[in-house]
Amino acid sequence: KHGISAAYMTAAYYGLPDCDIRRLQRVQNMAAKLVLGRHRSESSRQCLKELHWLPVFLRIRFKILTIVWKCLNGHAPDYLGDLLCNNNPRGELRSSGRSNLRVPRSKCRKFGDRAFVVCGPRLWNELPVNIRQAGTILQFRSLLKTWMFAQC
Repeated sequence: KHGISAAYMTAAYYGLPDCDIRRLQRVQNMAAKLVLGRHRSESSRQCLKELHWLPVFLRIRFKILTIVWKCLNGHAPDYLGDLLCNNNPRGELRSSGRSNLRVPRSKCRKFGDRAFVVCGPRLWNELPVNIRQAGTILQFRSLLKTWMFAQC
């Protein structure tokens, strides 16, 4: 109904050890070369860029941030939206106009920081304000992907 399940599974990769992310990246690199009919020795980065595919570590973040946007805009199941809380500082801060989300402390650093309730708000708060304020999901995804491509 909401198109969340596949994105949620990709988001489950958040916080995996670097060695596992590198394995997934190698699979994506080979898939990109296969799709484009390129030789194994050609640049993976160029293939990904040509296909407009984000690297695995950014794709995971992209999916999490898309779920957060959907939660904040009423396009996700309530049980996910209920996990996110606006950060309401007591005094006026420069960040008060940025629509930051509260990042709860996790009791278990190894796995607790991987939970959507922690990583979603943390990643959201790192986004530029103009991306957070996108009016539609298409606009949000476009701005986010452009910003992420500039990061890599």
